[in-house]
Amino acid sequence: MAEEYIRPDWDEYFLNIAQEVSKRSTCLRRRYGAIIVKDKIIVSTGYNGAPRGEINCIDAKVCERERLNIPKGERYELCIAGDSVIKLLDGTYRTIKQLAEDGKNFWTYAVDTKSGCIVPALAENPRKTGVRTDILKITFDNGKSVTCTEDHKFLLSNCKYKVAKDLKIQESIMPMYYNFATNDGYESVCNTISMRKGRVADGDKRNTFQIPTHHLVYEFFHGETNFENGKYLVHHKDENKINNTPENLEMITRSKHSSIHLTPERIEKFSQFNMKGVEVQRKMLLTNPEFLEFKSCIGSQNMSANWNNLEFRQNMHDIQIENGKNSVKILNSPEMRYRQYQGRIVKGLALLIGKMAEVNDTTEINFENYSALQKKYRPVGGGRGTMETIPLMKIILKWFDNDFDRALQEAKIFNHRVIKIEKISKPIEVYDVTVPKYHNFPIDLGDNSCVFVHNCVAVHAEQNAIINGDPLKMKGATIYIVGINSADGSYAAGEPCLLCRRMIKNAQIEKVVCRNKDGSISEIKV
Repeated sequence: MAEEYIRPDWDEYFLNIAQEVSKRSTCLRRRYGAIIVKDKIIVSTGYNGAPRGEINCIDAKVCERERLNIPKGERYELCIAGDSVIKLLDGTYRTIKQLAEDGKNFWTYAVDTKSGCIVPALAENPRKTGVRTDILKITFDNGKSVTCTEDHKFLLSNCKYKVAKDLKIQESIMPMYYNFATNDGYESVCNTISMRKGRVADGDKRNTFQIPTHHLVYEFFHGETNFENGKYLVHHKDENKINNTPENLEMITRSKHSSIHLTPERIEKFSQFNMKGVEVQRKMLLTNPEFLEFKSCIGSQNMSANWNNLEFRQNMHDIQIENGKNSVKILNSPEMRYRQYQGRIVKGLALLIGKMAEVNDTTEINFENYSALQKKYRPVGGGRGTMETIPLMKIILKWFDNDFDRALQEAKIFNHRVIKIEKISKPIEVYDVTVPKYHNFPIDLGDNSCVFVHNCVAVHAEQNAIINGDPLKMKGATIYIVGINSADGSYAAGEPCLLCRRMIKNAQIEKVVCRNKDGSISEIKV
């Protein structure tokens, strides 16, 4: 007689699927699988293993946590001090402690390490991760510092990561420079790749191209922007010029943009300035900011019609050609040539300092030994026109007016180099955040610049399932978790750890169903 078939209930059904997912795990000790389910539909899956970009234990044939004798449940996260300030895309600056207390996802910046390009990134699950005693204070050449755990990773200027305790003096951290001096108060970001350029040259991940942040963000999501000779522009919906979150940006015509800003109230406000006479208007433009704003609004309102006028466009074309010729004159001026060559020399000297630091060469650079060091460390194939050139002494003296010491001093404070690494003796509260895909975020240094550090990456099955899922579909869902001991195939405890509980709660998942060691099923309310 055939054995009676027993159809599994929904919990058993989804736990069996989670167990199949666990077979993708790369952990040598325990294989965990997790699936998120809403309305009996699988929303996301995840399994445990090494963080993205790290060597899998199953491939290395060794468990790093066992090798380092790390206690169970500890040191899964690489953390920074709570007073570390993060620069947000909405134009604000908040400490990671404040962000963790708020508990919401937020838009920030990240570096795409494949291209070296700064991109907008959504950071998830800011959180306090505990109290740590293995703390280092990393100080940079601008006098600013970052406090973090000794195993926290920094993004170097070559787009590779290195943990804090392994950083070397004079090693350069990936920076981001920004300012508000151009584009009428709009923020612009430097050290990024224009979306129009597409990629960087091999071997050089840095680029000093400057682009308005709202253009950078809009083009990232919508592709290269065609402004059609000024007919269209990127508009901030809330009229806050530095709120560059994706949902705040839209492409509109210049005439519509003018109509938005030229409200009846503003027209009434400036009606008192309705006067005639070129000299009177010129005087008002020079002395009265409100009148200048009024004239600017009127000019913008008419600009769309002007660009549709063939004669106007030809005239503007001639003006642009003339301005271009003037720009060439400026760029070829002796003053500009000095600035350009001095910048290349400083970069070349900084390259020498960095190469010496890489091999722990502590030789003090001076006028007498420089030529020998230059010859020793100059890059193979490096020469005129390349990005890696350590300058000859005669070139330095020519462009720095025979002042070698001044050139060397400028090189020592070039490009966010590490100048001091200190051990902090007292325990501090530490925090972290997750940035899917890019896995880094900017710490603001308070001088219109940031450095990029690695984020905490998911290693548990529950974390990976949450990160890979659609946040809108996880609200009110159930997560199923199964763990298997690799040694004998028995069940491991399926109950999520404290960190995973916090992530599950932040994702607004309502229920956890897990397999216990004895094979039974438990349901946990979040």
